[in-house]
Amino acid sequence: MEEQKDERQIAREYFISKGLTYSDIKEKDIEKLRELIKYELQTYLPTTNHSRSMDMRISKELKKDLKFDRMGIIEGGIYIDGSYFKRREGIYFNSNGFIGFCGWADGINKIPIITAFTRWCDYLKELNLKEAPSIPPNPKGIGYP
Repeated sequence: MEEQKDERQIAREYFISKGLTYSDIKEKDIEKLRELIKYELQTYLPTTNHSRSMDMRISKELKKDLKFDRMGIIEGGIYIDGSYFKRREGIYFNSNGFIGFCGWADGINKIPIITAFTRWCDYLKELNLKEAPSIPPNPKGIGYP
């Protein structure tokens, strides 16, 4: 019997399937991810009594939360606060390439984080396609004269 994949693993595979790497992630892209998480949390919170009582929101960003070099993100993440906790991992980009998703959250509470991440992957892919240098067509057709 085949083991069912966890949504977290599916999200990691989705990132890879889009052809994304850490070098595609710049500081402005993390800001977009934060916006998407905020939106998903606001949309999600009113849906059940349990989620309302959790009152999840993005933690205030600290300088130490993210490390970048000129190539892209090195490591870091976005943290979540709730009604009874502070600064739990929302999404963390580990330096070894592993992307962690709210390991503390149950099946219901991880949904807005993972949904935001997959929407963000789509956004990054589109952004990369728009920014890719276009190659002018060869006026003599394929190959060399």
